[in-house]
Amino acid sequence: MPEAEALKAGGRPASILAALSGGSGKPLATYDAAMDASSWRFLHYDMVYQDHTDKSISQNVGWLSYTHMLTFGNALRKMAERYPALWAPGLLQMGCFLGRNAPFVDAETDWSDFDVNDPLAFLADHKATLFDHGNPEFIVSVHLVKLLTAVEEEIAERPEVAWGPLATAAVNRFLNSPLKRKHALRTAKQAIATIEAQ
Repeated sequence: MPEAEALKAGGRPASILAALSGGSGKPLATYDAAMDASSWRFLHYDMVYQDHTDKSISQNVGWLSYTHMLTFGNALRKMAERYPALWAPGLLQMGCFLGRNAPFVDAETDWSDFDVNDPLAFLADHKATLFDHGNPEFIVSVHLVKLLTAVEEEIAERPEVAWGPLATAAVNRFLNSPLKRKHALRTAKQAIATIEAQ
């Protein structure tokens, strides 16, 4: 069974997928290790990547890339508890998310300022703001609904999970950080580079 620390340290998709496959006999424990590592990566996202305008398309990584790890994980657990055959392909997808986002973290910064004392109250307070969120893009408002609901469900239904505080701290940092909404220069440069490569 993989340890969360090994998944956090792993930077290559192949090694992450190999570690996850080693826990196939204990899917829920493997899931918890993946959610722990996903929460850590989300908390440690290096925001410099959302401002780059001179990187390749493969480095177009923003906050919403990290929310997917937790929302997908929540959906996987809910469905795989009913249909256990979904564990294997679902954990494979979680490994792909972990591998995809591995290079784009700042592992050294201490983000403990975003720790939350009462996770469920924190999440409930933020869910209440969704009725008047003020976000002009539907993609952002939908991600907020999915993320807050997913993390709330995970903590409410499984309060014993060790990664719950880490996930809530990650959500807190996300909600209190700037989100670059338009990438006109980056898109133009990447389009030109794509055409030039033909």
